[in-house]
Amino acid sequence: MKYVCCHAHFYQPERADPWSRQVVGDTNWNECITVECYRPLYEAGLLGKMSWNIFPSLFNWLAEHHPDIARGFQEADTEALRQTSYGCAVASPYVHMIAPLATEDEWSWSVSRGIDHFKRVFRRNPRAMWLPETAVSWETMNEASRQGIEYFILMNHQAFSVRGNDEKGKMILSEEQRITTDRVYECWMEDDRKTKVVFVNNKIYNDMSAMAYLMYPKGFSDSLLAKWKVVEDPGLLLIATDGEYYGHHFGHGVTSIDKGLRNLSYHGASVVSLEKAIAAMPVAGEIEVRDNTSWTCKHGIDRWISECGCRNDGRHRDQKWKGPLHELVKRLTKLAHDTWLAQIKDRGIHQKIAQDVDTAFLEGDETVRKALVTWMAPGASGEAQRAVYDLMELRLCAFLLKNSCIFYFETLDRDEMRQSMRYAAKVAWIMESLGVEVFSWFLSDLKKITCEGFTAQQIFVSSVQDVPEVWCKERGLPSPEGLKNLVFGSK
Repeated sequence: MKYVCCHAHFYQPERADPWSRQVVGDTNWNECITVECYRPLYEAGLLGKMSWNIFPSLFNWLAEHHPDIARGFQEADTEALRQTSYGCAVASPYVHMIAPLATEDEWSWSVSRGIDHFKRVFRRNPRAMWLPETAVSWETMNEASRQGIEYFILMNHQAFSVRGNDEKGKMILSEEQRITTDRVYECWMEDDRKTKVVFVNNKIYNDMSAMAYLMYPKGFSDSLLAKWKVVEDPGLLLIATDGEYYGHHFGHGVTSIDKGLRNLSYHGASVVSLEKAIAAMPVAGEIEVRDNTSWTCKHGIDRWISECGCRNDGRHRDQKWKGPLHELVKRLTKLAHDTWLAQIKDRGIHQKIAQDVDTAFLEGDETVRKALVTWMAPGASGEAQRAVYDLMELRLCAFLLKNSCIFYFETLDRDEMRQSMRYAAKVAWIMESLGVEVFSWFLSDLKKITCEGFTAQQIFVSSVQDVPEVWCKERGLPSPEGLKNLVFGSK
């Protein structure tokens, strides 16, 4: 049997201001993309014909603002399970962080919270997990495997050797050779665990992204059919892209994928979910993962830490800001996590209890948040409970600050950067309120980071105007205007 699986990676970052919890910015991109992409896919009935992962930040937003679409994702997975015994939903880490660049604790937390979110939403254990930007190392895949994840999707350049299931033994691939993408492979983890890995058909991936085939439904459908015909039997044609390709990045995307999958079915292809395909396919051999690689950076993961040359808009821009900002964010988040741990211990709060309720605190409304604080610190004074509330936000903002979007693009002057600076601001203000000095060195280092006439300090200051003055006053800290005067001087 020759199988076809179309996997969509659905993701939007947190866009709400961490103080007001309201979406900010000139354009509500979540609403825009919902109209162009998520709703058309849902209304066309395609969610049940595809495999997909949906990040918690996006699902939570849809559940609040477009509950029918959120239910559509849940119902598609439930119906797939009923019909085939395999769901179409794939888990996501909780934060879209570049796994090899995260600390061990950050990645372990993001995996576990992502699995918990999947269980709450889809009421089952996940088998597979999508790695943000498919960025991988053996250690990060091993951690996900340790927590129960069995399958992964990668690009074929992300593995460097294969041991075939025959007498030939191990074959080391040269740079010109590639692992066959229509097979299922295994990868050894610790404790004799094995995970299964499937690879995206890179020819289709390149056609969809570089050649914009989705703009032309018939041409796209014919291209899929031609590539399916050369797949060996048994074999898998795996299509994987950002879900936003379908309608947002490319017009006619929904029509194209619908027509393409129908055409493949007509010609005898078995269009199935990722879980179904992996369960049905024999294992072709063992692979070894190439550490610190991803699908959107030909240099590995340098796109998020240096001026590697990978660009989104094709313009030659100075990206030297990425390295210093990466180091600065790493320093800030480490200090935040250390501060949280020390303060929790000093206040006699059970560490595991505080850790176990963090996503409930993040996703809950104000009543839920206050109830959790009262439960964690029973009998504490109002001031002490306020400090515990701040500590919970400190920990969560430090995790959210590791979102990959801050480093993906070419310039500082973007909404994604401003959103990250809002998280950085909340981290800084909370630590200052707890007696940990941040503003002096953090603002000074931000000023040294420049791009196209902007400094990161300017972006930071322009991004924090919604910090509540009453919050600052209660804690004896400068308001946004006061901080601006400290930085630029009063007029």
